[in-house]
Order: sequence, then C-alpha cells, then structure tokens
Amino acid sequence: MSTLDLRIIGWSAFANGILVVANMATLALMFAVNMAWGRVNDAVSVLWILSFLPFVVLLARLNGSVLGRGVVVGLAVLGAVGMLLFAWLQTLLVLGQVRFEETFAAVATLGGMLGLWLLLNGLLALKGRTLSAGLAWLTISYGLSYVAGIVGYWLGGYESPILWAGAVAGYLIGPVWAFWLGWLLLHGRLAPAATIASGG
Repeated sequence: MSTLDLRIIGWSAFANGILVVANMATLALMFAVNMAWGRVNDAVSVLWILSFLPFVVLLARLNGSVLGRGVVVGLAVLGAVGMLLFAWLQTLLVLGQVRFEETFAAVATLGGMLGLWLLLNGLLALKGRTLSAGLAWLTISYGLSYVAGIVGYWLGGYESPILWAGAVAGYLIGPVWAFWLGWLLLHGRLAPAATIASGG
C-alpha cells in the first residue's frame, strides 16, 4: 500500500469517527425532538458503515501473516459482506422501501457481524503485535460492544439492557478508536510501510 493509500484510509478513519458522533447526535434528536430525525440517522449510518470498508483492506494487510492469509481473507470477506448488506438495508429504509420493524433484526445481526470482525482482528493484532497493545485492546472492546448488542437483542428484544449497554459502549469507544487509528495512519506511526505493503 502506498503512502497515499494510507493517508486516504487515515482520513476515512477521521470521517468514521465524525460519523459515529453524528449518528449518536441524530439518534438523540430523534428521541428528544422529532421522529423525523430517524431518517437522517439512518442516512448517517449508511455513510458510517461504508467508511469501514478501507479498514477491511488495511487490517487484512496488517494481520495477513498472523494466522494465515486464507483465514484473514475469509475474515475480510465476512466484514465487507456484512458492511455492504447493512448499508443496503439502511438505504432501503432511507428511501422508504421498508419499515424499521422489518429490518431491525437483520441490521442488528449485521452489526453483530461488524463486531465479530473487529473483535477477531483485534485479537489477531494483539497476537501478532501488528497494532499497539492499547489500540488492539480498544479494537477488541469495540467489537465486543456490538457482539454484546446483538446477543442482548436476541435475548431480550428492543428493550434489552444488554442491547442498549452495547450501543452506548460502541458510541463511546467508536470515536476514540477511529481518531486514534486515523492519527497513527496520517503520521506514519501505525506500522512500517513495508509491513503493510507486504501484508505482514
């Protein structure tokens, strides 16, 4: 990966962090002001999930040598498919083609897939030391927040405290994770360029 590629991914990380905050703000406005903000929140979530796609390539390159390229490619496919399906369902919601009640279970499950992708990449990064220990643990924690959310949903539905605890944790961890990753990428401190370019 070239320096330009890494800078683009770095700016994508900052965009991701900003979109987490925007997602949280529009959700709060939906509950506190007007339900019309729900459509804005859904539109923001489409951009947010798509901003993860460059990280699929980055983390696959970083973790390629940790547990075998086939495993890492499979993990990348899992993450990318989950992200694209999430974006598609949310786009249908924004366009009024489906109702919230019809898609929430699927969207929550795809959020769980995102969490699993983050969790496993964080564990690989911790094992292979491809990220700093602090960022690897934060990646693991971020992933766990989404995994907990989907477990909570399937156990208790919309009103599950585990679902909402996972959502709150994701909103708090997400911007820190994204801005930290973006700062490292833009300052050339994530990993040696040769390591990222060769995939390990």
